[in-house]
Amino acid sequence: EPGGRVLKSVPSTGVLNVTGVSADGRWLSVYDETGVYGWTPSGQLALFGEDDLTVVEEAVDPGVVATLIADVMQPVTVLDDLMATLEATPTPAPAP
Repeated sequence: EPGGRVLKSVPSTGVLNVTGVSADGRWLSVYDETGVYGWTPSGQLALFGEDDLTVVEEAVDPGVVATLIADVMQPVTVLDDLMATLEATPTPAPAP
């Protein structure tokens, strides 16, 4: 939680994945490559795309994030299914 105990120190060249921002904008929900997640003060990071951050009430577990990303990355077969349906539909014969 914001203001809680320190879980880990990140070197100045380290990379964190940001999953949200606190309602007051002072804290960022983050996780690192080892799966450690929690909050860091927003002024401590150089951010790109911070205007797109979602307000969250608790730090997001990276397992949930990974599942959401995996779901989004599933191949889309809508066009393949449509083409198969069209190919299986017989073409009407011209009227005599």
